[in-house]
Amino acid sequence: MTTATRELEFIAPETVAFRKKKVRVGGTSYRLLQTMFASTTGVVSVADLCPQVWGRTDVEHNTVKGAVHRARQVLMGLRHPLRCMLDGDVVRLE
Repeated sequence: MTTATRELEFIAPETVAFRKKKVRVGGTSYRLLQTMFASTTGVVSVADLCPQVWGRTDVEHNTVKGAVHRARQVLMGLRHPLRCMLDGDVVRLE
């Protein structure tokens, strides 16, 4: 990941900021982005992501897919250079 990835700021309880833009997001998007940006590689398995975001491992694929889509929309809205995407059994920041 580039240094631009470290510019995303997490402001509790559910606000993220990039450069001079701030946006309030839902708890799921906040936790998903926080988990992804905490990863040094920008790649997190769905099995590892689910307990961090939902507090359980038995999360439906479509729920994960929808959350990743919303996280991608947040990054796009902030004009962040990275995008969040579901790639099989992993979630990536690219």
